[in-house]
Amino acid sequence: MVLLTNKNTAVINGSSELAEKLTGYTAIVITGSTHVGYIKEIKSKYYPNLDIEYAPNGETILDRIIQDDKAFTVIEFTEY
Repeated sequence: MVLLTNKNTAVINGSSELAEKLTGYTAIVITGSTHVGYIKEIKSKYYPNLDIEYAPNGETILDRIIQDDKAFTVIEFTEY
């Protein structure tokens, strides 16, 4: 799994840094995708206050991440 963020996001060197470096960020995932489970796991293990939003497709998510430096998503390594 790869975190995809806006170009202005600080480098994250490990899961333990997620809550600290992504404070105030919103995760966006495609409704009904396998990525929903990944984001929920991140929320459960590392970032309990994480806000999650759902989008209809990847293009919508990418547009949001480009425009919003406080948004991120996850993609599978094979998509990267």
